[in-house]
Amino acid sequence: MGLLTSFSLSSSGLAVQQKRLDVAAENLANMNSTRTPEGGPYKEKEVVVSSMPLGFDEGLTTLLKKDVVQGAAITQIIQSNKPARVVYDPSHPDADPDGNVSYPNISGFEQMIDIQTASKAYEANVTVFNSAKTMMMRTLDLGGV
Repeated sequence: MGLLTSFSLSSSGLAVQQKRLDVAAENLANMNSTRTPEGGPYKEKEVVVSSMPLGFDEGLTTLLKKDVVQGAAITQIIQSNKPARVVYDPSHPDADPDGNVSYPNISGFEQMIDIQTASKAYEANVTVFNSAKTMMMRTLDLGGV
């Protein structure tokens, strides 16, 4: 595996972790949103991540039956199918005739854990990227001697 592959791997990881952070922040911001343009309470979003081949020569590598380096990619962002959390509050403007209000079933604790893990994974990818950059710069310095 070359240094350029290391850059590709870490950058794909950075993109995935950034999206995970964005989605968790959106979920936290909408924890109490009882009304959306689609109707009903906000639905928690989840990021689906899978592997994907990296590099411009992936087709050639597959034809030659060589190992293809896999990076991370976001396959889709799905809405959770958790049922809404129902709270009795007849004074709320979105209360039903029985006085119940449907809130998103989002755990702030789980979202904060997602933010922490995505943040740590982001930092790890930055470290890999910087290490590869340092190795490349040292290699160039050696060539100039």
